[in-house]
Amino acid sequence: MLYHLGDYGGAERNFKTAVKYSSSKVEGYLELASFYLKIAENEKALETYRNALDEDPDDIRPALGAAGLCFSSGDTATADSICLSLMEKNRDSVQSLNSLISAFYALDRLDLAEKAAKRTAELLPNDVDMQRRYAFTLFGNGNFAAAESVMVALDNRDMANGLIYYYLGRLVQRREDFSAAEDYFKKSVAFDDTITYSWINLAVVTDAQGRYEEAIEIMHRAYDKIPADSLEVMYYTAIIHSRNERYDLARDGYLRLTESQPDNIDIRFNLAASYERLGQFKEAEREFYWIMERAPDHALALNYLGYMYADKGIKLDEALPMIEKAVSIDPENGAFLDSYAWVLYKLGRYDEALVQMKEALKYDQSDAVLYDHQGDIYTALTSHELAKESWIKALEIDPDNKEIKAKLNLK
Repeated sequence: MLYHLGDYGGAERNFKTAVKYSSSKVEGYLELASFYLKIAENEKALETYRNALDEDPDDIRPALGAAGLCFSSGDTATADSICLSLMEKNRDSVQSLNSLISAFYALDRLDLAEKAAKRTAELLPNDVDMQRRYAFTLFGNGNFAAAESVMVALDNRDMANGLIYYYLGRLVQRREDFSAAEDYFKKSVAFDDTITYSWINLAVVTDAQGRYEEAIEIMHRAYDKIPADSLEVMYYTAIIHSRNERYDLARDGYLRLTESQPDNIDIRFNLAASYERLGQFKEAEREFYWIMERAPDHALALNYLGYMYADKGIKLDEALPMIEKAVSIDPENGAFLDSYAWVLYKLGRYDEALVQMKEALKYDQSDAVLYDHQGDIYTALTSHELAKESWIKALEIDPDNKEIKAKLNLK
């Protein structure tokens, strides 16, 4: 009560009295340290953790508290020393190591969590939970090759479950081995049909193999199996529709989602993009302005609307500052720099446009649109041979592009 009233001195005296007469001095010291942290008396908190550790050297909580305080204050060397000492001291105690894993996660030290998890797996090689936890820790730490090795070993020992199959699917999906990923996601939902992202990723990799209708059917089954996550399923269903240029179905899906999540900016952005793809310009414009009113630094919305204006050759004085702001937020984004070059081109500022287009191509050489635009800029500058070279490069990336073929007089 004294703490809440701002009487920190009185509260401190009360906490110290509680420590003196407490049956568990460690608990008392931990409460006192917590009080010091709340009033930003970090040095006193650290000293209190040390007192608690002196009271019971086998209790890992004071040491973890001290380590967390050192991490937060930037003294990572001391924090690492404490944590490594704790692991060494408790290297044969599965219970303590499991506590350390959770604590290291809370401290955002996944590398240390991985070391502790590895040791628990060594201590209990036949314990399913320990082996799975080690595998998940490896995955969470981005150690994908090791994670896959452990998970495959679990599968070979009949120790896999729905989550193991889900993560194996994710791992091979990262390599774009969609067929193998499909097999793993199918195993995952067969083992446990309540894992939402196993269904979603099964649909995604099915669609990636050109089976759009089947992917949508999988999403319908997911909707029935996991109604609690129906909004998540609807969202990714709309994304799959969009990837297959069914922008009408994508738009309808996003509109349904806005009924329950009217302030979700990601949904509104995708809705705006669907409107634009359908040629519903006014609706797209309305949505993009809605986003920018609530998130003025939303670079994607700024760029998208700015490029829409530039491509249509309208409102160029509005488009230019939008795109300039997007570029200032993400100056190495090739798409944003392409938009910048394009609005400058539309404004007749061809030399400046070429500078920005060359900058765009430093960061993105995989998009035919950039080379196509560069060809148009060179044409405006009467550099016809360079324009031709740019369009040839664009056609190498997108060989079926009729507009580029027409510029090169190809049939």
